[in-house]
Amino acid sequence: MLTLRKRGNVWHVRGVVALGREKRTVAEHSTRTSEKAAAEAYARKHQRDIEIGILHGVDVARLRTMVMGIAAL
Repeated sequence: MLTLRKRGNVWHVRGVVALGREKRTVAEHSTRTSEKAAAEAYARKHQRDIEIGILHGVDVARLRTMVMGIAAL
């Protein structure tokens, strides 16, 4: 489960995503927003991406970065 905490005016996310026997630790990092609703949406999407990665053996965030890099070419 990912949790949010406010540092200054910006929300940060951290926690552990567990699915079955697999666990992924998420180091604390900025959501880059001062709005709680936007930070919650970011945390949900980040958790969903990690869960998909656990299920399919793919790092979704890294894959998305690679696709964007290829699209820029």
